[in-house]
This record gives sequence, C-alpha cells and structure tokens, in this order.
Amino acid sequence: MYKFLKGFTLAEVLVTLGIVGIIAAITLPALIQRNNEKSTVVKLKKVYSIMSNAHMQAVNDYGNFDSWGLQKSQENGSEDEEAIAASDAGINRYIEIMSKYLKTVKICKAGDNSCEVWDSYNLAGVKDNSDSYATRLVLADGTVIGHIFINYPECDGYWGTGKLSYFCGSFKVDLNGNKKPNTYGKDIFEFDITKSGVIPAGTFEAAGASFEGKCINYSHRMGGLGCTAWVIMNENMDYLHCTDLSWTGKTKCK
Repeated sequence: MYKFLKGFTLAEVLVTLGIVGIIAAITLPALIQRNNEKSTVVKLKKVYSIMSNAHMQAVNDYGNFDSWGLQKSQENGSEDEEAIAASDAGINRYIEIMSKYLKTVKICKAGDNSCEVWDSYNLAGVKDNSDSYATRLVLADGTVIGHIFINYPECDGYWGTGKLSYFCGSFKVDLNGNKKPNTYGKDIFEFDITKSGVIPAGTFEAAGASFEGKCINYSHRMGGLGCTAWVIMNENMDYLHCTDLSWTGKTKCK
C-alpha cells in the first residue's frame, strides 16, 4: 500500500513566505547599515594613514608646519579682500605642498570657481552653510580632502591638551565625494593639523571639537565632526545608535 504524506497548502506556504519577508525587511536594513559602517571604518583608517604619512614627508622636506609660509584662513562671508587673497594663497600653498605626496586625480585651488561644490549636513540633518568643497584635492580612490582651514599658521592655537596645545588648522575628508549622505560623522570626517602632525578630531584630549560636544550632540551646528577619533580608535560608529557612549565609559552600544 502507498503511504501519502500530507504537504503544505498554498495558504500555509504564502503565510510562511510572508513571515520570512517581514523578518527580512526588519533585519536586512540593519545588517546592511552595519556592513556599511564597517566599510567606513576601514576607509577612514586608510585615509588617516595616507594623510599622516603625507604630512610627515612634507615636514621632512619643508620643515615644521609653522615654517611653510601659510596665512590665516578667512571665514566665508569676509569682506576684507586683502585678507581673503592672503587666505587663498595660504590654502593654495598647503595644497601645493601636500599634493606632492598624494596620488591625486584632481586639484581645485582656492579662487577656482570652475569646480563643483555640494552641501554638507550635520548629524541632525541640518545643512551647514559655512561649509564648502570648492577647494579640494581628489584622491585616486575618490576620497575628497576639502574645507582646508588654517586657524593658526604659527601653530600656537589651543584646541585641547597634549598635541592639541599646538593647534594649526584642520581639513575634512569626504570618503565618497559628492555622493550621499554628505553628512558629518557618516561619510565626512574632520582631522586636526597640529605641530606634531595630523590627528583625528574628537580625541579624549580635544576641547575644540570634542566627542561630547560635536559627535554625541547632534544638535550642534557641526554635530558629527567630533566623531573621527571614535571611529578610528574604537572601530565602530555606535554613536549613531545610542547616546550614552564616552571615552571614559561605554565604547559600544551593546
């Protein structure tokens, strides 16, 4: 005699597929985001190494940063034409020196209005009107080095303790150029230039762009710029998922 096994009905199959679809819809976005974050960590550590090495080579050839003949940068909207001209010359001098040690595919100097610009946003999604990538170096892998700002040409600025006691200026990196999200702490990160070299913004010693003030605090106009050191040192972007992280406490959400 034949023994017949009972199979699933069409309705049961559809219900099962529906449940699987719901679970996938819930879990896949989170998995994709985590994977993207891991990729960002790798890319950011790579560009940190590239910029640090380039800076060190430049110092070996041109002397300490404060002897490069740079000028104090001017904020957007300045009406002092002489100061703006000096500012542009200083930034272009920085670009000229650093580009010798970087593999670039495009260079846009200060005053060159032919290069594309795009908006950037803080972690709260608010556009930062003070930012611009008109002046930039584009690396071979698509990373953009932009918004170069020389605050203290003599490297006598105070931006925190330790190396940040001799603060010179900063620059930002956009890991994927003009592609979205163009957001601080997601694909745009800031690095500080000190007399001792390049360091990621938001270290424990930082006062100017601290993790507490400009990373966990989304509402700050530049919220997200203090996340760089966290990503590099803790190798995560968990500040996007919980707000109780700190250099002296939790370094992961779970």
